[in-house]
Amino acid sequence: MADDLGLAWGAPTLRAALGSVSLVATFLLPVSSLCVPLLARAHGWSAVTGGVLVGATVAGALSVTLLVARRGASGQPMLVAGSGLLVAGSGILGVAWSPWEGVAVVGALVQGVGTALFTSRVGPILLGSAPRTHLARVQSLLVLVQAAPLVVAMPLLGSLAAWAGAGAATTTCAAGTAAAGVLLLQQRRPAS
Repeated sequence: MADDLGLAWGAPTLRAALGSVSLVATFLLPVSSLCVPLLARAHGWSAVTGGVLVGATVAGALSVTLLVARRGASGQPMLVAGSGLLVAGSGILGVAWSPWEGVAVVGALVQGVGTALFTSRVGPILLGSAPRTHLARVQSLLVLVQAAPLVVAMPLLGSLAAWAGAGAATTTCAAGTAAAGVLLLQQRRPAS
């Protein structure tokens, strides 16, 4: 395990990709499962509205996924993945602070588009930056960096929502998602 972590830490692209996946697991994944139901309750929206918000996220993601499946992924995966997370973060922010259901649905749709821009590019980034001899180990690390943060993030975000409100917890998720995008975009810069 230490050898695997050393491999990931020593490869800047792999480190950035795994770090962004960890941030996405911490901040983007809880939006639909935790934040949307809390926001719906806080705004007095129905469970149907909460379901529509989650459905809009899926619709946005599905549209990008189908487009990528049909046309293929464009070049510059770090740029697209990082920008996608910035788009997703802005969509989450729209969901967090919209008092109107319609605007929140648009925010959720934008979140889905950004999420799929990231997910359609992160796989090639990870596999392209991992040594062929260590692909299975990198995949194991990928599972670890996705699952472990949720164990900590969900109770903390729930506590934040109880203390400061669902909007604050969701805004934290938007900021964390955007930070993951910045991490990938920073990786694109040439070393000075």
